[in-house]
Amino acid sequence: MHIPELLAPAGSIETFRAAFEAGADAFYLGYGDFNARKRARNFTEEELRLAVKAAHAHGRRVYITLNTLLFSRELPAFLDLLDLIREVRADAVIVQDIGVLSLLREFFPEIPVHASTQMFCHNSLHAAFLRDAGVSRIILPRELSLREIGDIMERVPVEYEVFVHGAMCFSFSGCCLASSWLHGESGNRGRCRQVCRHAFRADGRECYPFSMMDQNALRFVPELVRMRVASLKIEGRLKNADYVYETVSAYRATLDAIRGGMTLDPVPEISRQRETGQGYFSGGPDYYRLVQCNASGTAGEVLGGTLEITGREIRAVIIGKPVKGMRLRVQDVRGRNLYEGVLLDFTRRCEAGREVLSWRVSERVDTAGYTPPFTLYVVGRSAPADALGWLRGLARKSAVKPVSIEVEIVPGILRVDAVAGTSPVILRREYPLATEPSRSHPLSPEDCVRIFSQAGAFSLAPEVVACRVSPGLFCPVGVLKEARRTVYSDLDLLLRTRVAEERKARRAAIEREIGIIVREHAVDSVPRTFRYSDSVCPPVKGEPEFTAYPVALEGNPEPSPSPETVLVLPHFVPEAKVEDWKRRLIALAALGYTRFIVPTYGWLALRDSLPEVEFIAGSYCYAVNPFSVDKLARHGVISFVPSPDIRDEDIDPVRRFRGCLTALNAPRELFITRLSLPAAEYRLRGLVYRPRRFEDYTVVEGC
Repeated sequence: MHIPELLAPAGSIETFRAAFEAGADAFYLGYGDFNARKRARNFTEEELRLAVKAAHAHGRRVYITLNTLLFSRELPAFLDLLDLIREVRADAVIVQDIGVLSLLREFFPEIPVHASTQMFCHNSLHAAFLRDAGVSRIILPRELSLREIGDIMERVPVEYEVFVHGAMCFSFSGCCLASSWLHGESGNRGRCRQVCRHAFRADGRECYPFSMMDQNALRFVPELVRMRVASLKIEGRLKNADYVYETVSAYRATLDAIRGGMTLDPVPEISRQRETGQGYFSGGPDYYRLVQCNASGTAGEVLGGTLEITGREIRAVIIGKPVKGMRLRVQDVRGRNLYEGVLLDFTRRCEAGREVLSWRVSERVDTAGYTPPFTLYVVGRSAPADALGWLRGLARKSAVKPVSIEVEIVPGILRVDAVAGTSPVILRREYPLATEPSRSHPLSPEDCVRIFSQAGAFSLAPEVVACRVSPGLFCPVGVLKEARRTVYSDLDLLLRTRVAEERKARRAAIEREIGIIVREHAVDSVPRTFRYSDSVCPPVKGEPEFTAYPVALEGNPEPSPSPETVLVLPHFVPEAKVEDWKRRLIALAALGYTRFIVPTYGWLALRDSLPEVEFIAGSYCYAVNPFSVDKLARHGVISFVPSPDIRDEDIDPVRRFRGCLTALNAPRELFITRLSLPAAEYRLRGLVYRPRRFEDYTVVEGC
């Protein structure tokens, strides 16, 4: 029976351990700056190496999250990270940036790539594009029903990963700009400020219109098993170890019961901080079934509310149990962070029947400019002192470089013929060896195999060991072990030299490729401009070269075709309407419409069906580095619309590679959601946010 992989979050060593002991098959974790959870503790280089070794030693897998956008200036540091991932032999990387995908497939072909949910693969067109681009697995967005997931799987066979538990975003992943607009911190860069959890005002009252219930899909696991989904994913790299252990255990028990032909009744209970629901799985997006609009959202797990903050002391009434090593955050009522740190120096006592925590922090906390009341959140846990030791012990049995070695011992000489590594090096040498005629216990081939089957401190795995020994020879065990250390040291040096040479050659090839991209796509013109025909935003100065009109399947007539007309395709097309949209585009092209703004990558899969059409990559295609620009250009993209999520200094280096098209009246989009919202407008901080309904989705725009 096919049983999906159970994939667990690991925001730290402690949560890695919790997920490991609860029975997870695989773990996803972050290292460095290139992941979407920069607020998680994440892993150091040593911890990453040990985690991969430990997982592999026990038949489990590790996926590295690279699910953010990559700017040109960051390429050298990013390549260092890819070299590390390649060296430790992580099982896959999870990516958002189409340029990163292209870079990996061309220069790191041995690293499997999983398309992040940030790539917003919501139908078979998009899935086909990503499959053809070289991903081995697609992580589907949470907004799909079981039927839609099944249809996509049937039409585009590839591995699919599905979220089954944890926090949900109000906006489609990869299409949320709220944190950038309001705080200047991009969710696409791992710095989401969770605007969706803030209190807004609507219809004269305070509410939480964008605060989604958490997902709990335990009851759908049997159906997902029948569908042959590759992986069931639990959200939570910001969660603590207790939560991870409890959640992974519940899903492990459910999967094991199915494997054994049983049904767990009742379904295991999992503790929660927010109201939970079944997500979109049952179909028919229902606002009140998915949004906890009358209750406060959270930016983590609530530990308590603050009584006072004085200098370096934070006093709070707590509702949970504080544990040394917890990472805590203090946030004001508007969702702004006052302080974040590790709970080390603290006391607890009862005051007037309430449990009060006194936390002495490392620096003075200034509350000026922040709006009380303040809330204390648990956002993670630092690893306890023994966690690293536990990980080292778990990793001892794993070596990452296979070795095949033949040894021959003749009087005074050790001959070695060895092959090591996945990108193999060959060692053929003779070493002097102090041997003598045996008086009673001659050295046997079996003794030699036993000694050379152990690589000691080197990360080498002798998988095939063969030995020949001249009859009647004796060699002290200590001498033979010293010779073994010399052999494996030489092998290790050869491997490290090979890695350095390959790295240098790869960097040079990448630099050459960037030069080619610059020459192929360079433009020498001022950016062109356009206006949206339906935007309520006032235009800035300037006369637009083009006018962009939204396209619908029906009921939205377009203007007559002209060189100044651009048609804007929808952000979201449910699987049931994909074929209708294919016919619609072919008909529009036959009528003479030649330019289309494509908001997502899936539309590019129609390139062969529309050879005369020119595509303009919309702002959610994120052309932010040379490789993303080149990838889009090779799929018929003639220009791109810069994302408002990206600062000018980060987008400028790619402007010269390919012409960009700037809207003179661009809407201030915060969220794009599948839900229909009940109110006409929502207010926060003196600003007004209005839902604008399209055929199958809603855009929330700020005014």
